[in-house]
Amino acid sequence: MNYTIAAPATADDVKDDLLRLMQSNFPWGHQADLWYRWGYEQSPYRPNVCWLVETEARERVGFTSLMPRRMKVGEQVHETGQAANLNVAAEHRNALAAVKLQRAVVSHVDQSKMALAFGITRNAVAVLCRAGYRDLGGFSRWIKFFRTEHKLTRWIPWTVPRRAVASFVDLGLRLRAAETYQGLPAGWQVLFDPLFDERFDDLWQTASANFAVATERTSEYLQWRF
Repeated sequence: MNYTIAAPATADDVKDDLLRLMQSNFPWGHQADLWYRWGYEQSPYRPNVCWLVETEARERVGFTSLMPRRMKVGEQVHETGQAANLNVAAEHRNALAAVKLQRAVVSHVDQSKMALAFGITRNAVAVLCRAGYRDLGGFSRWIKFFRTEHKLTRWIPWTVPRRAVASFVDLGLRLRAAETYQGLPAGWQVLFDPLFDERFDDLWQTASANFAVATERTSEYLQWRF
């Protein structure tokens, strides 16, 4: 079967298609509305660019997005993009449609002012490499969970039992955490719900010197991300 890529569009222009495909092609599709609102409407960056793949019958069976990001590369901060949400309907997962989608992203980046595009994926590495991406190394993801209710939604969709289970899991995490047992210098404290203010901008400016390449972690980004 031959596939064509529709002209790039903003998420708002193709919202109905994106929601339909997210709901049918992703295991978290039941949360597509929440994900769309957060990832596409509330992002502090420029609007995402989306590409849809169509069959010969003009049926739209998949899409991918390029989500603008800012990254520190060396001493400079550059406009970059994260290739995200690559998906194709099960009956069309023959690699051709997915590769065409990613090649459209690569072509767009080549013609734009973006310094680079990157992908974070376990299942689509071969597709990205066929589309023109190169393996420059792995990403380090530094995460420490304090609360788990939002993560349990996938397995426990009911609010009351989910919160009950989360309370026990959270307690276990707290008991295992080193900071629970370590004393702090006078005037110091551990905050679990901090306000992401200008202090985090100062922290980022200082800490970013330790990384050759890093996604920008300003207060604006943190307020959106968390």
